[in-house]
Parts: sequence; structure tokens; C-alpha cells
Amino acid sequence: MPTLREVGTPYTINPNDESLTSDPLLVRRNGEEWVVLAMKYEEYQRWLAQQPATPKHETDFERNRAAFQKLLPDLLKQHDGQWVAIVNEQAAAFAPKANQVLEKVAALGDVPLYIQEVRAQPRIYKMTSRHIVRSTSVS
Repeated sequence: MPTLREVGTPYTINPNDESLTSDPLLVRRNGEEWVVLAMKYEEYQRWLAQQPATPKHETDFERNRAAFQKLLPDLLKQHDGQWVAIVNEQAAAFAPKANQVLEKVAALGDVPLYIQEVRAQPRIYKMTSRHIVRSTSVS
């Protein structure tokens, strides 16, 4: 594999160099190794199409979680201490208990959501003991 060493000037690569399309090029930048691949744009598009996409539910969950953080100051004014379900980056339901919020949003079907208690400071649970209780199988 050809190697380019780190220098103070930009890298210059000859696009007509046949070794670019046959082997990856190893580049050292700031002490880290990078692999550079040269391919035709059409091949790159086909390669991109084969890459696994981030599951939609994960991105929706993260967007709903971020929306909760953004909405929190306004939620605290009217719903402090209640639970909220965030669906499509909007507050969809409120209730005093988490399971009640779930019941309210069940009518929406199988949608990505984020449920959180509306509190200025997140609730912190302290463990009184580090003792581990192992389950025993019942014969």
C-alpha cells in the first residue's frame, strides 16, 4: 500500500496514476493513519447505496429526545412534575404517571416516541448497597 508522509504542504495526487484505482492509499495526518480510496463517481454512488442506513427509529428517538430538551423550559412552566410523551418533536400527551402517558399515546400506533418526567433537575436514584442479589433457579 503506498504511503504519503505528513508534510507542511497540501497533498497532490495525480489522477492519472493507475495505482490510485488498484490500491488504497495510506495517509498519515497529525499522527493518525487515514485510508484514501479513489474510484469513479458512479462506483462511489453504488457503494453508498449498499451501506446500511441508520435505523429510522433511532434517529427519530434522538430527535424526540433533543426536542424534549429544547421544550423543557416551556414545559416546566405548565407541566412541572408531570410526564410527557414527545412524538414527532412535539409534546403529544401529559399525565401524572409514565404509564398513563403511554396509554394516551397508544392510540397513535407504533410510532417512535420519547417519554420523560418534566423536572428542572433529573431525578437521581441512590443505591444504598452494592450487594448483588443473584437469582436462583427454582427446580
